[in-house]
Amino acid sequence: IEAGGAYVALEQIDLTNVGALVVLGNAPRPRLEAQGCQVELRLDSPDGPVIGKSEFLEPKDELSFDVTQLTIPVQLPTDFDWGLHDVYLTFVNEEVESGSLMLFIGTQVVLNTAE
Repeated sequence: IEAGGAYVALEQIDLTNVGALVVLGNAPRPRLEAQGCQVELRLDSPDGPVIGKSEFLEPKDELSFDVTQLTIPVQLPTDFDWGLHDVYLTFVNEEVESGSLMLFIGTQVVLNTAE
């Protein structure tokens, strides 16, 4: 993932019972020169309302294939329309304007369960 407005779109997602989204990735400095980043979840467009933010993924000095899991709690607006929505994962590092931020591996959805 490169700096400067990079995002991943998840199209037409049913957010019913979605409690969190887990982003899987790594930010190695060797070879990739990754700078690290925060992942924001945005609703319906890359600059839409923020519905969740991750912790900052710090870059690592060693070349490793260890995957970091960034768990992002989903916080929907109180007046949320429960139809299908596009969800955008935007990758943010205000300290850099260009270059690699992270190696994006994938996502997992965490559902709320009834107790």
